[in-house]
Amino acid sequence: MVPGAPPRVLADETPLGGSRIDVGRRIGWLLRTARQLSPTPVRLQDIADHAGVSVAVVHRAETGAVRSGRVASSYEEVLGLAPGTVRAPIDILCRTFAYSPADRDPGPDVTTVAEMSALLGRVRASPHGGDWLAWARAFSGPAALGLPVDLAASLLHRLVGEMDRSVASAYTTRYEALALMRCGPYGEVMLDVARERLAEPHVQFLADLMSAVGEHVSPDALAWCLELLRDPRDRVVTAACLGLENMASISGDPDFWSPLVRPLLEIYNETEPDSEQWRWLSHVLRLVPPAELSPAPVRPVRALAPGAQSLVGMAGLHEAHWHESEVLARSVTSDLGLREQPMLARLVHDIVFGPHETRAVTGYMLLTALPDLAAAVADEVVHVVEAHPDPVIRDRAGRRLPAFTHAPPDRLHRWVSGRDERLRRVGLRVAGTSGVLLPDEVLIDAIRDGDTLAALAAAGLSGHALVARLADDESLAEDVRGAAAWWLRNGTRVVDPAV
Repeated sequence: MVPGAPPRVLADETPLGGSRIDVGRRIGWLLRTARQLSPTPVRLQDIADHAGVSVAVVHRAETGAVRSGRVASSYEEVLGLAPGTVRAPIDILCRTFAYSPADRDPGPDVTTVAEMSALLGRVRASPHGGDWLAWARAFSGPAALGLPVDLAASLLHRLVGEMDRSVASAYTTRYEALALMRCGPYGEVMLDVARERLAEPHVQFLADLMSAVGEHVSPDALAWCLELLRDPRDRVVTAACLGLENMASISGDPDFWSPLVRPLLEIYNETEPDSEQWRWLSHVLRLVPPAELSPAPVRPVRALAPGAQSLVGMAGLHEAHWHESEVLARSVTSDLGLREQPMLARLVHDIVFGPHETRAVTGYMLLTALPDLAAAVADEVVHVVEAHPDPVIRDRAGRRLPAFTHAPPDRLHRWVSGRDERLRRVGLRVAGTSGVLLPDEVLIDAIRDGDTLAALAAAGLSGHALVARLADDESLAEDVRGAAAWWLRNGTRVVDPAV
């Protein structure tokens, strides 16, 4: 780069419907944007001095040419961010896609008993996400076998319980900690903890836990996910599908789906039309390469659930969604005073329009590291949720919005009080992640209309007094009282304090 010249604009130029994304440039974009959004000017030299590397190494990291955990951690420390804010979403992104660049310099290992003891002491006290992450890095290495199984299980139960209720960087750091433990010597212990969690009849949050189970491919986890596809609870079926999708991406095995096609089709043929099980199994079957589906001895007895228009393979519709993503990203960068960001447009596409959950989730995790940018994107996505002409896109955007918005949009109370059940459901979930206490009558009306899961999430995450009353009300259905009791046992939303 010529001294004084503006940095090269980063873009993911892989095809929208292609089999790969540009992981390296997404990493570089996050590092550069975090530095650019800092309230005080930070130079590449400042990062290099802190990391103990050359400016050239930092520049290569910001252009996506090299991945360095040491450098990513230095961005957090120099920019005054909580530990793991930047590095956790990068590491999650790279593990999710098997072709990602290796971490050339992950930083120092924990090598002394005193260090290990200190990490264990912090997570047994009142840990932040960074504490969980440091503990998991130390205890997920191949030689980290000093933790008794019962203590590991107890800590993992607590970590799962916190992750389920966490928002912003508190969530990404805890998710990455859980994923690390799944991939290390305690992976089977983590799987047992997940089994115990799902055995609770009224467990509320499952999707992130099953995604974490899917961070490591094992025969027992695959068999369990297939078994869960027949569970009568919709949220369990959804979570199992997400676990399978994550395993497929992480494995990088072109034959991953081969042994699963027959059981998937058999389970699909048992589904009821217009059910959540039908919709999510349709999503999974769309992930299977057509060459695997065509010769299968079992044929689907009904058409797959409708997908978004961009899934029909028409380039014009792909272009239409890309144009919408560019317009949305341009509005965001204009409001924040940033140069045009084609990478932001690509992330918006993956989060709002794209069919792949792995790309959407890793996309909004990257945004979560940049709270001002995430909030600005969320403000634009609400328009898609409300008014996009494609109902599949409206539903998709509404389902993903609560994951990266933690402040209520202006229209929240209109959503939760209106007659549109879909918007009310989105509003309830956003209220929960934002910690907004909604009026009793809004929550009761939603429960009466069958929206128990979303209503109790809003009440439970915000610490609403209604939860205790619902748990004790014997006139209510068992699923309502059980869900309320689950929230009383598990607690409210988890937000880590700023540094």
